[in-house]
Amino acid sequence: MQGIELCRQFYWEAVRPILTRRFPQLAHAAALLGPGSEVLGFDDAMSTDHHWGPRCLLFVQEADYAQVAEPIHNALAHELPFRFGGYSTHFSAPDADDSGVQLLETIELGPINHRVDIWTLRGFIRQTLNFELPIEAETATVAPPAEHAIGAADWLTFPQQRLRTIVDGAVYHDAVGLTQL
Repeated sequence: MQGIELCRQFYWEAVRPILTRRFPQLAHAAALLGPGSEVLGFDDAMSTDHHWGPRCLLFVQEADYAQVAEPIHNALAHELPFRFGGYSTHFSAPDADDSGVQLLETIELGPINHRVDIWTLRGFIRQTLNFELPIEAETATVAPPAEHAIGAADWLTFPQQRLRTIVDGAVYHDAVGLTQL
């Protein structure tokens, strides 16, 4: 199974039920974007040896982030299954001697070091493209106003490979306008 499909199932069958039960009013988006061969559909047997496994990105509103990021992380660490789709959901700590690589590790007890990363749209774009979206862009239900549009000079500064991992990734659920940016 390709990683992008594994991650879709992981969100809907493992992550989403916990969010629904523990944070029923939380507007969020779930996606697989950013680095990783599985984001672009290039994963194979070799790529499953590092940074690969059941994971997803959750996006919450800027106004909610400070209140929900840590509680969501902790709820998932204690309530996710130890295995999903035949793979461990627990990742090693980042290996400082190997560019921060994380590997799947089998555990049967204790909190899960999962890779469900919690972001705001602005934070993700800042980290991925080194670009500061205006707050209005995140809360808009339609395209941001023209004065906040990304200009031609901005587009020239964005690394093409990073743009591709945003555009070619998958969005599994969107209640915060992720697909409208």
